[in-house]
Amino acid sequence: MPKITAVEIWGFESHVDTKYELAPGLTVITGPSDGGKTSGTLRAFRWLAKGEPSGEEFLHTVKNAAGEVLQQAEEAGIKVTLDNGTEIKKTRRKGKTKYWLTGFTEPFEKAEVPAAVKEALGIGSTVYGRDAQGKPELEYDLNFAYQLDPPFIISQPGSAGAKVLGKLAGTEAIDQALKSVAKDTYAARTEKAAADKEYERKVLQLLDYQDLADVRGQIDAAEWLVEQIESDLGKKTDILTLRLNLDRATNQLQQAAETLDKLAELPGLEEDLKAIEKAQQRYDTLLDLYSQLGRATATVEDLTQQIKEYDGLESAAWLLQHVEIATDQRASIHLIGLEYHRLDQIVKTSKGIIGNSEGLEPAAVLLRQAEKLLEKQSVLAGMWEVFQGITHQRTAAAENVQYLVGVNTAAELLTVVEMAYDRLQPLNEISSTYSVKDQTRARANADLVRAADEIAQADKELNVAWQEAGGLCPLCEQPAGTHAH
Repeated sequence: MPKITAVEIWGFESHVDTKYELAPGLTVITGPSDGGKTSGTLRAFRWLAKGEPSGEEFLHTVKNAAGEVLQQAEEAGIKVTLDNGTEIKKTRRKGKTKYWLTGFTEPFEKAEVPAAVKEALGIGSTVYGRDAQGKPELEYDLNFAYQLDPPFIISQPGSAGAKVLGKLAGTEAIDQALKSVAKDTYAARTEKAAADKEYERKVLQLLDYQDLADVRGQIDAAEWLVEQIESDLGKKTDILTLRLNLDRATNQLQQAAETLDKLAELPGLEEDLKAIEKAQQRYDTLLDLYSQLGRATATVEDLTQQIKEYDGLESAAWLLQHVEIATDQRASIHLIGLEYHRLDQIVKTSKGIIGNSEGLEPAAVLLRQAEKLLEKQSVLAGMWEVFQGITHQRTAAAENVQYLVGVNTAAELLTVVEMAYDRLQPLNEISSTYSVKDQTRARANADLVRAADEIAQADKELNVAWQEAGGLCPLCEQPAGTHAH
């Protein structure tokens, strides 16, 4: 443990700036009352090592006779030097506390004493015995003793003295072990008793479920049946979907059949269409012939007018001159007459054809309708192929309906399974609780056995310790086997 060789105090109670060195052995500080002996030693060291007192009441203050403050130090501090060269300093200034320690570049800015400072000083409280919660039963600051403090140990009850002597003699660990074992033993016995009661209660509850194995077999069978029912229900859903598709396809098929009935006369319309196309060609030919007839009629009228102009010619000479011309013209007129008769016959024939062609415009309308019907015929051909596919689907759906036979009976079995499953739930919970409690009881029994072994081992070690101590109690010097503390 390091020793303090030098002390420096400033601004602390009655000390303005005090420095002194301690002797290698015992150092005695003397002086009048209120001269700073206690404040310069115990209080300042306790402030450094324990952080007591707190606040700033210890700041050096000068007062007059009336008690008014005339002057007060801005900072209080203490610095100690150890024989190993370590320097420790603490200051209090404007509400802030700082520690300086050799080997650290930055100060510790905190009100509590840093662990490094405690380790460097080697000053701490000594603990004698701890209670069940681990709190100290006796704690002493052996490094500090004030003038009016009672003598150490003598003023304390006998149990306190026994704890101190037990720690000095090394028996404190045995006492702590015995207390710990007794505590664990009591806890294990309490837990074992509670586990036994819970075990008995669960056993009574389980008597009501002796047929659990039979119920388990029923539940397994019911679970298998549920799987089968779920599979059948899935098939039923698929079949219902197919049935809807079948109904929809049947409606479409009926509509297609109605449309086919309407188009049953389509081959006759095709023949009518061909006849109409031929009539249209003849009509175009008639229009062309009618145009030629008009031109021929105009030519005949011109020739007729020219013949009238030759009536009343008196001059034979002129007639003679024009005989050859007239002959040629007569030949031309004959040819024109033949052409006239031919054209007249064509006109008559054309009029007959035109008469036979009445109602040609409605035929054109029928032609357009026939074209639309041809388009519908193509659509109906595609619909007929769809109808054939739907017919095949309907046949397959009718075969799948056979799988749903007995679904009502399966539903009743499903209800029974659900009731059995609901009954199984509390059984599973009771079984789980029973398992947990049984494990707790087993652990309690194991803890009890372990505690008994530890007690036996502690008694053995205690007997060995008593034998090594001569068989006498070091506290009261009585035989160890005749009493207990």
